[in-house]
Amino acid sequence: GYSTGSTDLAEIYESVETLEPGDIVYTKGNIGVGKASSTSQPIIGVVSTKPAVILGSEVGTRTETEHPIALSGRVPVKVSDEYGKVEVGDRILLSSLTGVGAKATTSGFAVGIALEAFDGADYYSPGTIDMESEVVVTGETCVDVTTEGDAKNYGGVAPSDEDGNPPPAASSQQSGTEK
Repeated sequence: GYSTGSTDLAEIYESVETLEPGDIVYTKGNIGVGKASSTSQPIIGVVSTKPAVILGSEVGTRTETEHPIALSGRVPVKVSDEYGKVEVGDRILLSSLTGVGAKATTSGFAVGIALEAFDGADYYSPGTIDMESEVVVTGETCVDVTTEGDAKNYGGVAPSDEDGNPPPAASSQQSGTEK
């Protein structure tokens, strides 16, 4: 048999937009994708973090514009608490933040089903941390990182305007979701 630590099936698509793992994407036709910003767009998947199987790509030949898009399986998805706390089993729909999901409060196309809860307190869920990282002892002190005022950078360095002011706050994270 075949065994892998990853759990999704992905296919290579191209985008001129900057895409990150966990972004919800829509098809632009053929093999083009972009970050989804409207439920009227044909959403096809999520940018994969660490796909188990990649279709349509030779090993080591991917370019900057090529991205593995998870079409099926378990994959971390960027979510927001915009429509309330996400509980295990909640359907995830596109939020008002481009490329980001939220708890479904209405009917519509579901990106997936939440496998982990999210209350806006932590950026990464324990499942995502386990999937994306290895334990490395560096001798450095670990610190808590706050995402308040982070807007849409999901725990990274928030962009700022010319005066150094951060954008308006929005709480979001990646949470494991089954497609």
